[in-house]
Amino acid sequence: MNLRSLLAASAVLLGVLAAVSPALANGPCSQSSANVQACIDSIQNSGVVVNDIFKDVNGHTGDQLPLYGKLFNQWSGCTPNEVNPGCAGTSTAPYTCPGGYSCASMGGSFAAASPYVNALDHLWWQPCRLADPTLVSQGGKMCPASWACITDQVGGNYYPWEGLVFDLGGPSNKVVIFASNDHGPQPCESLEYTVFLSDNPLANQLTDIVLDPKTTGVDPMKWNRAVLSKIYTWGWFNTRAADPAGHASCGDTSNYAVEDDAFSQVFSLPCGVTFRYASIVAGNDGLDFPTCGYDSSEAELDAVAGLTESGAGVCPDKDGDHYVDCACPTAPPICDCNDSNPKVHPGAPEACDSPDLNCDGVPGSCPAGLICYLSNCQTPCSGGENPFCPAGTACQAVGSDHVCVPLDCNCTAGQVCINNLCVDACAKVSCPGNQICQDGHCFDPCANIVCPAGQLCEGGTCVFPCGCFAGDLACTGGTVCDKGMGGSNTCVQPTCKGVECPVGQTCEASSGVCVDFCNSGVQCPEGQHCVAPDGCVPVCQGVMCPPKSTCDPMSGKCVDMSCVGVTCFTPQVCVGGVCVTPDGGADDGGGGGTGGATSSASTGPHSGAGGSGVGSGVGGAGGNGVGTKGKCGCRVVGDPDEAPLSGAGALALLGLAIAAARRRRSKRG
Repeated sequence: MNLRSLLAASAVLLGVLAAVSPALANGPCSQSSANVQACIDSIQNSGVVVNDIFKDVNGHTGDQLPLYGKLFNQWSGCTPNEVNPGCAGTSTAPYTCPGGYSCASMGGSFAAASPYVNALDHLWWQPCRLADPTLVSQGGKMCPASWACITDQVGGNYYPWEGLVFDLGGPSNKVVIFASNDHGPQPCESLEYTVFLSDNPLANQLTDIVLDPKTTGVDPMKWNRAVLSKIYTWGWFNTRAADPAGHASCGDTSNYAVEDDAFSQVFSLPCGVTFRYASIVAGNDGLDFPTCGYDSSEAELDAVAGLTESGAGVCPDKDGDHYVDCACPTAPPICDCNDSNPKVHPGAPEACDSPDLNCDGVPGSCPAGLICYLSNCQTPCSGGENPFCPAGTACQAVGSDHVCVPLDCNCTAGQVCINNLCVDACAKVSCPGNQICQDGHCFDPCANIVCPAGQLCEGGTCVFPCGCFAGDLACTGGTVCDKGMGGSNTCVQPTCKGVECPVGQTCEASSGVCVDFCNSGVQCPEGQHCVAPDGCVPVCQGVMCPPKSTCDPMSGKCVDMSCVGVTCFTPQVCVGGVCVTPDGGADDGGGGGTGGATSSASTGPHSGAGGSGVGSGVGGAGGNGVGTKGKCGCRVVGDPDEAPLSGAGALALLGLAIAAARRRRSKRG
């Protein structure tokens, strides 16, 4: 039905209806047919008109939407008996005329209203504006001081906390109203609503009323006025049957029942910001279309439903975590895989040993090179007698791997032992860039998240640009919104506001200066170090050690493993797989010069490299040495015992040792 085609019928009915309803006798929308024409023109020329029945972006008509708003009892605990300022009327098949009502009687409660407005079913409710906007305390709750309806055609008192508040069931950016009218003319009767959105259904404050909330931003904890953004002139049903005989006076034409022939209107907020609650206030305040201002005292309402920014019908979010149920046929790709648990949703914190909480289809895990132990990602150690575990810990088997387990601490999940005290695994960690610490390792929580259009990822959650909100309301923890030209439109530390760092650098919160990604302020978990652009990784990641050496998982240095399994008797120590004395001379030959390594031969004379030198950190005997391998206090595991030296041989060796000692003393003297 084209808007202009309604004008003729509206003009004919205008004189008769003015006597029936005082709401049509006054007001800019209904003073005359000329004013009705002005309203129609302003709407038609705005580009918001759709001359069709309502359909969401998926092609669903009003009766096919997955969810409708439920009436929220914002006056709970108020007297008299949770009474709501409203009037009841019904229209059921075969489309009987609405019953009489009296606003002054205040005969309707929320319980009585719910069956009329919780579904799209031709049953309707008539909310009205209160004459007195004053709220007073009743039993600790803010309640209306007076429950009287405002006089028809009187402006003002467009207060959302006095309207019908609906829980839209999920995060909604738009609200569609399915009107039911008891008389014409169109469009007046279908536009007698003013809509507000909030995340706080008990709010009693209003943000600045501006037609473009981008100017001042929105406040989720207050009521924000929505903008009339689209009008469907054919209502919300596919088939119009002829009005039943005897009920022509109920319709705006001789063929249709007017309560079914009402426009469907969509109200929205910019920036894609979503809210869960909508307040429907009777009357049109005229801010969207001044020529359509309509200060009626009451409005007929069949149902309301939330829509996403794209215009799709909202799916349920039963657990209130701001992600809709994936089981809903029209759910977006980013949705809640368990809508009964608020701890389960995309981007949810997920311990390495927990089930799937972030809805990526896989349980928690650790990055490559780390082992999950007591909900922490820890650096592994080798099995057996391992020299790499810190003091107070021992390398123990955990499944098929090994980790350093505290000996003196009895830590719980999520803790590590430091200086014999159990502390949070992230207590001593300062991650680089935008990474966060979880389970004892740093990671980018947004690495695998693709947000819907108009949103960005912060801390693993898809959020709206903070510039959409009033002040710095979207930012927490002392951060502020980086708005303005070139701003990131994200929450940053105050010192970093307006600072744009080159690739590979990040803004340091303490100074506001761009520093390297792996700057001095980064403190990785034990056994990890910072590598740009990955962040904190195991210190042995990418380290290549020579044969018979391995990487120390705590220091990242290559350690000679040739002495593993070698037992030396004091004062000798193992070097390169053999036992040597600290003051020079190895058991199987002379040490070389600087760094003199011993020969691997088992018998016979061995030439050293000359000079006094340190062989593998231990002084070796210089010059030609006697390298007869025998009982020198060193035994390599698995070597067979050999016969001891004869008495003459022992005396000869003793003489050589005494002569060598005298030479050393004479040189020192």
